[in-house]
Amino acid sequence: MNQLTGGATDSTGIRWVDATRAWLARFPLSILLLAGRIGVGATFFKAGLLKYHSFEFAVKLFQEEYRVPLLDPAVAARIAMVQELTIPLLLFLGLATRMATIPLLGTIAGNHRGDPDLRLSQRVQ
Repeated sequence: MNQLTGGATDSTGIRWVDATRAWLARFPLSILLLAGRIGVGATFFKAGLLKYHSFEFAVKLFQEEYRVPLLDPAVAARIAMVQELTIPLLLFLGLATRMATIPLLGTIAGNHRGDPDLRLSQRVQ
């Protein structure tokens, strides 16, 4: 019995969901967690590489889009770049994964705060 499915009798009633769960149950949970960590970490690592290769664009992004209120945009861009390049390494290795996700969640919240298309208050009419 795999920890992911909880048991062979668990059924959602949706055929493709049940088939996917049965297929995933063949793999050890640690492999599935590793795949998830690599997927999330790779996304942030690519964003950090983009900031590294075009730092001037990243600073402009922090000035015009994100509008970070307390930090200079160059400092905020540098912090985000270093964070996005180092923390995914912890995720890849499985070290302090819960603590490593906190700064990444902060980055996501900051990005959503600055993006007017993602603000819920503007979508509600």
